[in-house]
Amino acid sequence: MSDLSQWGYASWWFWNQVGAQIGIESINSDPAVLPNTTIRIKRFNNYCSPVKRGSCGGLAMKVAQDISNDHPDVVAVFGDFFGSTTIFSAEVFSKARLPFCGGTQLNKALLNKNNYPYFMQTMASAGRGDAIVKLLQMWKVQRVGILFTKEVRGSRSECASVYNALVASNIDILSIMESVSVTDAEYIGEQFNIVGVRYIIACDAGESLFTMYMALTKTAKKLVGPGYVWISLGTLTQTAIKGNLDKKYGADFFKHAEGFVSIGGGMMSSAKMYSRQEQLLKAIQDIQSPWGFGMEHLTGWFNGVAAFDCVGLLGYGLDKLLRKQGDASLKLLLSGELQTQMNHSLFSDTGYQGVSADPLKLTPYGDLATPFFFYYTNGSTPALKTRVFAVTNIELTDIHYVQNAPLFYGGGNLPPPDGPQAPEVSILFGSVLSAGFIILAGFGMAFSAGLLGLVYLNHDHDVIRTGSPLYLTLICLGSILRYSSILLHIGQYSRKVKQYQFVFESISLVVVVAACLIRNLKVYILYSYQSNLSNSIYLKELFWFGMFSTVVAIEAIMLAFVWQFFGMNRTIPQRGISIIGNKSMVMIIAIHMFHVLLFLGLFVLGCLTRNISSQHNESVLLVTFATCWMAWTVYPNYDYPRRLRFLAFEVFFSCDSLDSHNNTDIGAFHSKAICYKSASEMGELCAAVTEEYEVESNNS
Repeated sequence: MSDLSQWGYASWWFWNQVGAQIGIESINSDPAVLPNTTIRIKRFNNYCSPVKRGSCGGLAMKVAQDISNDHPDVVAVFGDFFGSTTIFSAEVFSKARLPFCGGTQLNKALLNKNNYPYFMQTMASAGRGDAIVKLLQMWKVQRVGILFTKEVRGSRSECASVYNALVASNIDILSIMESVSVTDAEYIGEQFNIVGVRYIIACDAGESLFTMYMALTKTAKKLVGPGYVWISLGTLTQTAIKGNLDKKYGADFFKHAEGFVSIGGGMMSSAKMYSRQEQLLKAIQDIQSPWGFGMEHLTGWFNGVAAFDCVGLLGYGLDKLLRKQGDASLKLLLSGELQTQMNHSLFSDTGYQGVSADPLKLTPYGDLATPFFFYYTNGSTPALKTRVFAVTNIELTDIHYVQNAPLFYGGGNLPPPDGPQAPEVSILFGSVLSAGFIILAGFGMAFSAGLLGLVYLNHDHDVIRTGSPLYLTLICLGSILRYSSILLHIGQYSRKVKQYQFVFESISLVVVVAACLIRNLKVYILYSYQSNLSNSIYLKELFWFGMFSTVVAIEAIMLAFVWQFFGMNRTIPQRGISIIGNKSMVMIIAIHMFHVLLFLGLFVLGCLTRNISSQHNESVLLVTFATCWMAWTVYPNYDYPRRLRFLAFEVFFSCDSLDSHNNTDIGAFHSKAICYKSASEMGELCAAVTEEYEVESNNS
């Protein structure tokens, strides 16, 4: 059996060309389309490396330039393969005003009609994210994980559009696994299970998706089984996998695909669509017959369908244009005078009745306007056959089941929960715990305010003057702010509350520490170098207050950046999860490193001032303060049965801002979270330290 009978890159390239050729033959034989005109085929090749799988932008641009400059008889172009190549050739053809249609590209960048006004595609890509959101909403799913392997290329941008749709619909993305391979299966399973992922959106298709799915099934034994649902942007297929699958994965490997969900664009067949499908299938069978095999029906992976429709769309669009021009239309076309009218808008509604849609229309982004179908794999045969169970409308405002109800892993028809049930992590007003917080925080603020009043009323007293009224005032104000931030832990958990918590806690900490640090640095310098400080700047109070203000200003600037980027972060109130994006995380780490430097400064000053006059000596306080803070940072690793127990684990996540019009890939950011479990009445509660992200775990 030839490789052309199976799914694979060789067969995709071949049948992509054959589908287009059959489409051109169909137009040439139809007297109603481009009458008295014969379309001739010119073939060009921009394939550059088997390693890069044809993704070679430089060669693609050169070939596109050669076509547009040296072949004036070319009035439209079909072809290319990968989106990563097409973004280069499509730009050249758009500059040359040559209509260009593709049947295999799934690259979000190509939907930008400012950059690629002459490119169109007969595949549905723009609405997959919105369609998946509709399915999840119908199933009442609020939490998902996203996965894509190293093999994914053009689908990364499609994955980004899915991400945008999920975020816009307030569906929580618990974790993102990017550029992983089958060797990471154990790790992927652990990380998804840590945050409670039950619905996995896979941006892969074909063999990369199948091998990852089987690795999680057979090797890691995680994320596949009852309670888990996979939704992929492409078909789960094993036909391109080499070797004996029974030996690799077991004789029942296909049973584990039960309930696997995939999405595809298309329409219910009309009479004209059926006729086109039969026409294309017969032509394919005539080609295959001498080789000893024949396609029984048009399968989902067969890209000859999109290729056939691509040239059909181009033919009908040119016919529509020429009919408006009269007798001189063909001469005008070949002279290039009509090229300004031949962008994607010309082909958006030509009346063409295609194999995949009737009528075949384009969206404003130049891709196929179509409803989306959802399929489930029944897991009954090695062929991994699928059945349609739901469909959206073209506007993607509605979704409903068709004849078949979905089948999930284990045979049920009801969607499983989207994660383990989590304890309530918010401290609600009116609870005993909230009352305790209010009483303790109120006592702290009242005590600090009392000390502040005492300093103000007795600022001329020798004891107060010795401690420096200005810095005592700053310490009291910082303490009041710190106690105020405690009250923000009461009430509904939200991103905005988290922002205020972080800002209040950080500013109050720096005000107190900076006041102690500057005051004791001043004392140390005055005592150590008093004989050499005549008329020195170190004797001026304004200098020291300027240093204090500089320290606080540095903190404020970093917090301003965090505040700006915090809007990109995600919070999950029902699980107490706050996911920090890359830009926020960089600044948060910088802030905490700054805090570490300040506390190290306190520790050093405590040691340096140990021998000065006892009247001004705060060395014990400084060393104790710094030591306690540093001990608190390592305390989470301490395990004591009657105290809080801590567990550190690693997670992958990403909350990069993904531009809905540009080709922005998802980039993972690797961090650690620290989680604690309390044996108190609050139950098991996980809260991350400020610089990490909070997670909930039922079993620390």
